Amino acid sequence: MFNLGLQCVGLARAKMPEELEKKVAKCSTIADIRSRLRGKELKVQDSLSTVIILLNDIFTRLKLHDKFIQSFFSATSAEISDFWSAIISIDATLSEDAVYRWETMKDHPKVLKFIDHCCQAGHYSFDVLKCGETSCNICAPIRLPLDVFKKLRHIPFPVPDGDGGHYLPFADVFSPKDENTEKY
Repeated sequence: MFNLGLQCVGLARAKMPEELEKKVAKCSTIADIRSRLRGKELKVQDSLSTVIILLNDIFTRLKLHDKFIQSFFSATSAEISDFWSAIISIDATLSEDAVYRWETMKDHPKVLKFIDHCCQAGHYSFDVLKCGETSCNICAPIRLPLDVFKKLRHIPFPVPDGDGGHYLPFADVFSPKDENTEKY
C-alpha cells in the first residue's frame, strides 16, 4: 500500500554544507554515514526534514479499510538521552554509544532481571511498569501518589476486531477487567 502512495513521488533531501556532502559521497552504507557524520546529526536532520514531513503528509492521507494511517515522529535526542540515563541507572556497564543485541544481553544480568520483572514485550509493543513494592531491589521506588500508581497497567496487546484487517480500538481493549495475552 505504501508503494501505491509513493507512485509518482520524487524525494530529495536538502543539500548539506559542502564538507558533509563530500563525506557522504564516499560512504556506501548507513553505518559508514553514521560514523563519518558523528556529531553532525543536526545538519543531517535539517537536510532530511522536508522529506520526512512530505512522507508523513503522504502516509497520513492513505487509508486502509476506510481508516487513515497514523504516523508518528521519532524520539528526539533529548528523549533518547533521558531513556539512556534511566537504563544506565540499572546497569552502569551499559553505554549509550554501544549496540546491544538480545544474544549479548547475558553479559548484563541486572538488565535481564529488570526486563523480566518490570517489562512486557510483544511484537507490537514494549512497556515498563514498576511493581510498586517498597522492598523491591530491582526497580526504583514509585514517585507517584499510590492511588494514581495503582491505576496504571501494562499496555494491552492488539486484538483483532473480528472483521479481518483491523484491530479493536485501544479504549475497547484497555480495560481493568481484561488481561489480554499475546496470541495475535
